[in-house]
Amino acid sequence: MNVSGLQIAVLERGWVFVGQASVADGLLTLSDAKNVRRWGTTKGLGEIATGGPTKSTVLDDAGTIRAPIANVVALISPRQFGRFFIANEMIESQWPSLACIFANLVVVDCRYRPELNKVEYVALSTAFSIVPLGCECRTYEAVMESRPGDDGGPATIVFKGWQ
Repeated sequence: MNVSGLQIAVLERGWVFVGQASVADGLLTLSDAKNVRRWGTTKGLGEIATGGPTKSTVLDDAGTIRAPIANVVALISPRQFGRFFIANEMIESQWPSLACIFANLVVVDCRYRPELNKVEYVALSTAFSIVPLGCECRTYEAVMESRPGDDGGPATIVFKGWQ
C-alpha cells in the first residue's frame, strides 16, 4: 500500500482521523493528526474531504496515530487544501480577523519559519482550489483587503493563489 500526504482515515470501531499519512511495516502513521469527533456534515464524511470542515465539524488534536493496516476501513484523500504564510505582525495585530479565517479551515501542519519571521500553515478549506491527485498543494498569500474600521468592522483577509 502506497499512501502519503494528507488523508482522512476511517479506522475500526468508528474512529476517524485526519493527518499526514505514511505506511511502513504494516502500520498506517498519521502525523499531526486530528480526531474528527463530530463530522457536522449533511452529505457524509466525503463532504469534509471535498469541501473542508463545516461550521459544525469538531476536531481534536490527536498527535501521532499509528494503526495496523488491517484496522483501516477506508482512506479518503482530501482535495481542497493549501499552504499559506502569515507574518507574526499580522498575527499580533489582526487576530480577530484571522480568527474568522481559522474558523473555516482545518490546520494540518503549522511551523514557525524564523528565516521569514512567518508562520507556515497547511490546511484543508473550501477557500483553496481542488488539488489534482498526485499534485502538491498550491501556496496562497493571506491578503488584507480592508483595514480594521474601514467599514466599521474587522479587517477582511482573503487568500490569493500565487503558486
